[in-house]
Amino acid sequence: MGISSFESFLKLYRERLLQSVDLHDQYVVLDGSEVLYMLYFECDKNGRGNYVSFKSVIEQFFNNLKSCNITPVVVFDGFKLGEYEDRYLKRRKDKIQNMIKLFKGRQNHASKVKPCFSELAFQKVLGDLEVISVTGVGDMDESTALIANLLHASVVASDTIFCTFRLENGMIPLHTLQWKKVRPEIRAQTEPNSTNAQPSTLKPQQGSNGEPFMRGSKFLQRQFADYFNMDENAIPYLLVFCPNVGMFKSKTTEAFRRDNFEGLDMPASVTQGSSKSQGVRLLEKCIVWLSENYTGEENEKGFIANIASSVEESERDNFMENVTTFLGASRHPRGQAKVLEVVRGQIEDSEFGERIDNEDLERREVNDPIVVENNFGELLDHASTLSFPSWALRMLMANATGAPMVNYLPLALTDPSQYPSPHIAAAEIRLQAYRALVHNDSNNNEFCEFDRVEQDYKETSRQLIVRCEDNLGPQGRAFERVDDDATMDARKAYLINTLVSPENAATRARFDNILPQLNDDLQLTMAATLHWISKSRPDAAAVKALAYQIAVCQNLRGTRQPHGIVRDMRQRLNERDSGDWCTDPQALHWSSEWQLCLWEAINLNQILGFPLPEPDISKVFEGILFEKACTCFLAGHAADNFIRDRDIRDLLATISTLLPGV
Repeated sequence: MGISSFESFLKLYRERLLQSVDLHDQYVVLDGSEVLYMLYFECDKNGRGNYVSFKSVIEQFFNNLKSCNITPVVVFDGFKLGEYEDRYLKRRKDKIQNMIKLFKGRQNHASKVKPCFSELAFQKVLGDLEVISVTGVGDMDESTALIANLLHASVVASDTIFCTFRLENGMIPLHTLQWKKVRPEIRAQTEPNSTNAQPSTLKPQQGSNGEPFMRGSKFLQRQFADYFNMDENAIPYLLVFCPNVGMFKSKTTEAFRRDNFEGLDMPASVTQGSSKSQGVRLLEKCIVWLSENYTGEENEKGFIANIASSVEESERDNFMENVTTFLGASRHPRGQAKVLEVVRGQIEDSEFGERIDNEDLERREVNDPIVVENNFGELLDHASTLSFPSWALRMLMANATGAPMVNYLPLALTDPSQYPSPHIAAAEIRLQAYRALVHNDSNNNEFCEFDRVEQDYKETSRQLIVRCEDNLGPQGRAFERVDDDATMDARKAYLINTLVSPENAATRARFDNILPQLNDDLQLTMAATLHWISKSRPDAAAVKALAYQIAVCQNLRGTRQPHGIVRDMRQRLNERDSGDWCTDPQALHWSSEWQLCLWEAINLNQILGFPLPEPDISKVFEGILFEKACTCFLAGHAADNFIRDRDIRDLLATISTLLPGV
């Protein structure tokens, strides 16, 4: 979503359009996905799964907000409707290309790919820090805007669609938030909630109270409209004419732009900069045209009809309806009632509760057809609050509607021209997840999985036939814990049998014997590890490296973080710490396989209502540490050379009784 080239436009006009603000003693509403993306790549440029380091960065970010008495509300998108499928698949294809280029050293760090556990790790730390957060159903842009207005807060995000919403306290572009610098010594003259905000050319002055604050830059529609001498209500049309992705397509208004924008230029007294991209120049033309032609809401219908007259006749009615809907949403944001209630339950603010009560929530409720119209409504509504895997929700939707059942698999990390798909190792776990979910009148359900083949996805890569079996008994069809011990015991047995097959009697006996000795983070982790070993047959060095890095991550204390241990390993290998992608491809492939096995095991555990505790991924895996340990062990170095802590030795000894080759 968002306005094409608008971020570049704001950077060019930042002196006029962005006001410098000092944030303190207030709420901010954060776009969860964008904050996650920003923070993850503070600790890992290549998406290798540095979850321990990621946790440290998340804690630093939110602790810095807390030190300024800033209360964040983090909002996540939920499961999205079918119209997003094409965009989702295109992004997956692009990510595969980026990963291959990164792997071969043909690309800089500009293109980044999140590892599969990044969101789970983020959500876990938010819970530990008691940060207010909520996950809705579908796209949450409108709900985010409404929550911000009800809290008199700014939205902090990267998506420029928020520049089109009527936000009482504006939007702070995420890249302008100086979250690493908490400044106790100065305070700007203009308070952040002031309606008399001045451009950023005014320098902050010495404050008298010395309270800590965090600096950022704020976009306000009224400031934008005043500078360009246009009606605030015209600003959303920038997205109609210059869309990035979403409900509007640039081609739809191409003829209108050609007929009306040609020859328009920003006045010399207003324009900023000289070297401009084509996208920025188009935005300037659009602004000039809107400032001269938009005459207000009272003439809106005719104004939209005039634009639509140049649209293809077959698309005209749909275009006009979309524009009308979008304008209403941007000027009067709607919110999902259940989302607002979840936020209210986490905020001790009676005024906020009263403002929610005063909202016409029945009118503003987003009536998502998936939730409202099919008989899986309650299940979907509950699952959407658990960061539940989107493929499972698609399956449920397909069960109710008869639509094709499709699973987009998590991203694999290695070059497919050299290594088989890591998803193969986890296929049996996924099949059991299908069986637990599918309960309908059909004897068979054919699942066509989109997997990576060569450098692309191919629809016919793998097909799984899933029978509708009622003999799963009480362990199937459940998304939540139940009080019945017998039911949970049955689900636990179902899960463990999937991961650690009883057919391998010796391994299963060792696992059953050691399970009571494992803490909550290791029970499911070790079960998934045994599945990985049985299906992938990794080299003994990989198994040893995994066991070693788990023992280290479980026993990190004080300042000895993974990067310090990796530095020791680099020295032993005589490697320079260049930060480049220089890992042995075998180690990378094994890392990818193991992560995907654990990913699928966690999904199945969620479906069954958590018969085993969900592991904290930030306490069991650091990708770079695994890869370096694997490289060291392949080079013949002994694990003892890197173990300096008795607790690490003790845990490694426990794990070694379970894993072959350790």
